Amino acid sequence: MRERVNSGEALIASLVGLMALVVLLMPAPAARATAPSPLSCQTGSLTTFTHSTPAAIPTGPSVVTSTTVVSGAGSYLADVDLRTSIEHEYAADLDVTLESPAGTVVTITTDNGENFNKPFVNTLWDDDSDPGGQVPYSENEGMVTDRKFTTLQDNFAASPLTPEEPLAAFIGEDPNGSWKLTVSDDNAQDGGTINSWELSVASADAPPPFQRVFSAGGPGVEIPSGPGVVQSQIQFESTLAYVADVNLTAQLAHDYSKDLDVTLASPGGTVVTLTTDNGDEFDDVFKATLWDDDANPAGQVPYTTNPGLVTDHPYIDETPVPTLTPEEPLGAFIGEEPNGTWTLTISDDDSGIGGTLGGWTLDVRGASCSEIPDLPPKTGGGPPPAGEGSDKCAALKAAVAKAKRKLAKAKKAKKHRKAKVKSAKKRLSKAKRAAGGCP
Repeated sequence: MRERVNSGEALIASLVGLMALVVLLMPAPAARATAPSPLSCQTGSLTTFTHSTPAAIPTGPSVVTSTTVVSGAGSYLADVDLRTSIEHEYAADLDVTLESPAGTVVTITTDNGENFNKPFVNTLWDDDSDPGGQVPYSENEGMVTDRKFTTLQDNFAASPLTPEEPLAAFIGEDPNGSWKLTVSDDNAQDGGTINSWELSVASADAPPPFQRVFSAGGPGVEIPSGPGVVQSQIQFESTLAYVADVNLTAQLAHDYSKDLDVTLASPGGTVVTLTTDNGDEFDDVFKATLWDDDANPAGQVPYTTNPGLVTDHPYIDETPVPTLTPEEPLGAFIGEEPNGTWTLTISDDDSGIGGTLGGWTLDVRGASCSEIPDLPPKTGGGPPPAGEGSDKCAALKAAVAKAKRKLAKAKKAKKHRKAKVKSAKKRLSKAKRAAGGCP
């Protein structure tokens, strides 16, 4: 936690500006021996920063960088969303990253969007964009890696989407300074334009008061040759009030790793995809893997592989990968109530080869409040065009209605009412955000 400057130190700081010569003669102040006590819950601030100067994307191989400066935000980043307006004649040529002032690099998309022109022309990238999406599925419209892009993306953006790597990797950093959007065109013939982009930043002056980490283990199960689905559950009990961070370690053994599609579902019903069709044809690459949003702080484009990123890791046969970022952000669970049933679901989507879940462990760091605000619901790309998204919108609207019912029920709870209400409000906010583009 960063140290807060007390009023006496602030006065000295102001006098320093008027007495530069004296400062040169003064000895450096001694460092504080202990960190300040945890702050109470705080409201925080929400700010949007826009870069509106277009930049051409030449035919590849080429790299373009665009910079915007964040200023006046709190020193603790609680959440960040990205909106891009990028046009390209062949979207799958694009590899896009976002880099923070601290140097952390998050991959937004690599080789997605197929051969369409405008899938990312007004796309909101948000860790909370896809609260559903349980396996087995052939496509997942809220994930950039598993969305089925169509000819409608020649005119309409795919939005909102979860990025290929979690934006939650930025949480806890100081957001003030220069942020860089880097676009790599990895193929010749077609070019494009970065029309504009913006960052929406939720910040506070200090972190929320964190609680300890609680861990719990889940049982192993056999994974039959597919198509088939198995589940393992953890009944999580703790004194934690809200989720601040989630990591998961799983002993997944399988002789053809890319057959596996794996998700984690929280007690609140949020579903996060850990991996779908990654690991190539190799054996046991996920046999002892820690899934962590912070696993890959580097990885700037252009690259051919990106160690630590589940979709781009250079896998080796019979070599377990120790740490990976999940295909969807575990940060989607932040702010939820952690206690209850967590479910690991494993889908084997091909026949002939089975495997084993030897067991799994869930590590949850808590916070005693969730007062730092989530970013407000946003839409992108306009309402779904005629013929697209009607089934999805019906499901998303049903999720909103369900979340409202859960909130009403939470308000009547006899025990832990405050915690349950805040958790229900978080779920409702996610559901409204996901349905924001629906008529």
